[in-house]
Amino acid sequence: GEAGTTDPTSGSIYQFLARWVGFKSFETWIISAEQQDQVVKEPDDPDEGEDFSLTAKMKMVMGVCQTVQNSLDLVASYCERVKNVFNWTIPFLSFMAATALISGTLLLYFVPLRWIFLIWGINKLTVKLRDPTYEENQELLNFLSRVPSDVELSQMRIITRESSKRKALKSRRK
Repeated sequence: GEAGTTDPTSGSIYQFLARWVGFKSFETWIISAEQQDQVVKEPDDPDEGEDFSLTAKMKMVMGVCQTVQNSLDLVASYCERVKNVFNWTIPFLSFMAATALISGTLLLYFVPLRWIFLIWGINKLTVKLRDPTYEENQELLNFLSRVPSDVELSQMRIITRESSKRKALKSRRK
C-alpha cells in the first residue's frame, strides 16, 4: 500500500486485540447494567410489593434514625479525642503524637514524596509475602481509642471525686 492510505487489513494484531478487549469490556458493562435494571424492576420477594403498615414504617424510620445517631456519635467521639490529643489531656499520648508529627515533617522535608509513596506501595504489596500471618490494623484508630473523649473524661472525674470522698470519710472515721 501507498503511504497515507487507510487499508483496514494493514492494522497490527495489537490494534485488533486492543479493540476486541475494549468492545468486550464495553459489552460486559452494558449487560451488567441491563441486569441491574432487571433486578431493580423485578422484586424477588412477594411481600415487597405490599404496602407496609404504619407501625412497620415507624420501626423502619426508628431503625434508620438509630443508625444515624450512632454514626454521628462515633464521629463526634473521634473529633473529641483528636481535640483531647492536642489539649494534652493525656500527656504521654500527646507527646507521642507531637513526636510523630515532627518526625513526619522532617521526613517530608528531606525525602521526596515520590520515594515515600514508592516505599509505602512496595511495603503494602509485599507484606503478605514477607509475613503470611500479618493482619492489617489501623494505627491511627488504635491510637485514638486510647485517648478519652469528653464523656469519658467527665465519667473519670466523677469516679475520682467519689473515690476521694470515700478516702476522706475513711480517714475521718479512724
